[in-house]
Amino acid sequence: MPKLKVNYKPCVACPYRKDCPSGLWDRSEYEKLPTYDNDTCYQPTGVFLCHDADRKHTVCKGWLDVHDKNHLLSLRLASFANDISDLMESEKTDVPLFKSGAEAHEHGIKDIECPSKDTLDKMQQLIVRHPDVNYNKTKVKKSRKKS
Repeated sequence: MPKLKVNYKPCVACPYRKDCPSGLWDRSEYEKLPTYDNDTCYQPTGVFLCHDADRKHTVCKGWLDVHDKNHLLSLRLASFANDISDLMESEKTDVPLFKSGAEAHEHGIKDIECPSKDTLDKMQQLIVRHPDVNYNKTKVKKSRKKS
């Protein structure tokens, strides 16, 4: 049985972190966040994976800490095919996180059309490590043209 992992703290690019710059990810990534606030039966069935780690086996620590692990439909479903004991036993982080997926979504899309220099710099770092990640590519392309 595969084992899903979780990091001790959310990655620096985690959309649930209060200190993650707004507009880093593609709008479609932010749209996923509030769906996990829904009642269990209306939640997505897929586990929310980390954007900046082993994105096949590492669950997003921010997602895990913001949402009630016992009421995440995707974790219940994942438990049939994966060992999720580390996820269920993980302690909450001391990193400041938004209180809900809706709050994280609101922050994330706030500057999506005009991201800060900090956001653009973080995007460039992500591109180097993970060119396949769904970050705010439109803004990166525009910033490259200006250079």
